[in-house]
Amino acid sequence: MDLTPLGANLAMRPAPQRIPIATQLLNPVAPLPITDYVRGNCYEVVTFTRYLLGANITPDQLATLNGQAWAPVFMNAPGGVPWHGGPIAAGTAVIFSYPNGQPFHAAIAVGAAGTLTTIVRSTNQPLLGGYWNPTTDCNIDIVNGIMNPFPQNQNTIFQFSANPGDRCTVFVSGL
Repeated sequence: MDLTPLGANLAMRPAPQRIPIATQLLNPVAPLPITDYVRGNCYEVVTFTRYLLGANITPDQLATLNGQAWAPVFMNAPGGVPWHGGPIAAGTAVIFSYPNGQPFHAAIAVGAAGTLTTIVRSTNQPLLGGYWNPTTDCNIDIVNGIMNPFPQNQNTIFQFSANPGDRCTVFVSGL
């Protein structure tokens, strides 16, 4: 994982000192910039934030896994479920996959005043919570046609842009 010196220092602190920073990273209005802590891709920013929140991620995993290598960790975590719309708890990892099941993007749900929400934030994918500060509200965007559901093979396939090829499934990770 591509941690900055500030991120590496924070990762070594005990959980009670990490959680307040994670809460500030998830602030729905004025979050801390994630790039102050980790320069990596979408999987790494989500992993680092989940680690700060106390997820079952070891320091050894932080040191050895990079980028896309985190996808199976999120997808195979106990308690994960396909998303078909509805609220996602703040701090939850959300994985976007192609309809064939191949993951291509990760985001993290963002809460407002402790409520459940479907707002996500990430990096590297502007239509799915990219750029960290702006967020994507999946339920609102479904209504506006951005996350348009397409039923297919008993799973919900979502269209996330005007490009007909931009379809995905959404998985809420248990990690």
